[in-house]
Amino acid sequence: MGFLMVKRSLMGCFRFLKQSVLVLLAIASVTFTVSGGEWAIASPVLADIPEGPVDLDRAAESAERASDQIFEGLEETKEKIGKTEGRKEVIQKARERASEKWQSVADKARDAQRNPNTELSPVEQKNLKRLSESQPQ
Repeated sequence: MGFLMVKRSLMGCFRFLKQSVLVLLAIASVTFTVSGGEWAIASPVLADIPEGPVDLDRAAESAERASDQIFEGLEETKEKIGKTEGRKEVIQKARERASEKWQSVADKARDAQRNPNTELSPVEQKNLKRLSESQPQ
């Protein structure tokens, strides 16, 4: 009987890990994509933005807003999708990670604005341009 309890416990752990990985992959696939060997923020809603200089101040503000907006509807999402505490925890951590990523983008834009020696990759420039032009002024 002890073996069956251990087996059930292990199966539950593996099921939780599998679900956690699937949720993280789903969130990551919606949020980020690999472009030219670098991570890029993806959004099917955003159309191609014309080339041109990036308004770094506006882009940084937009990234900071996005970092905060990640948490909008979190409780509702946890209620509808996170049926178990484990899922709710994964959803919370994924939102926190996405928020950190947006904040990192905002920080990098601010650094590039203050220091002309800070280089933004072409992917970062395009993402910042898309983000700044997709947000209302």
